Amino acid sequence: MAKSPIRQNPLRTNKYQRRIIAVPFLSLLFMNLIGTAIIFYYRPQLFNAVFPAPQSYDFINHVTILILMVMWFFFVIVTIWAFMVASDLVGSFERITNELKDIVDKGVNKRLNVRFGDHPADELVKQINNLIKHRTE
Repeated sequence: MAKSPIRQNPLRTNKYQRRIIAVPFLSLLFMNLIGTAIIFYYRPQLFNAVFPAPQSYDFINHVTILILMVMWFFFVIVTIWAFMVASDLVGSFERITNELKDIVDKGVNKRLNVRFGDHPADELVKQINNLIKHRTE
């Protein structure tokens, strides 16, 4: 059975992950804030124009609350999904670059290791280890 990578803080992001997460997070945040403002601005006009009867006020309140809940739930789901995708794609690159700096600065000839589950970095680390191996020969 495959184990997932163990990290000290699962909510920690590095600079590469933040760039990926920022695009959906900021765009959805902007759209949700604008949508929420529009809904609250036009809701009183909806009461009077569409359903002038007081019985329909509860219906409009429930519909607007439902729309807002769906919008913000979608925002949370997409943000979590973006975090997971960014973590899978570039989560290990900061650690790899730090190890490469140590190798270059200190002249250490050690192999780079990849944690289990860091699939995109696996091929990169294999090639880097080949370079390190040929550098020492």
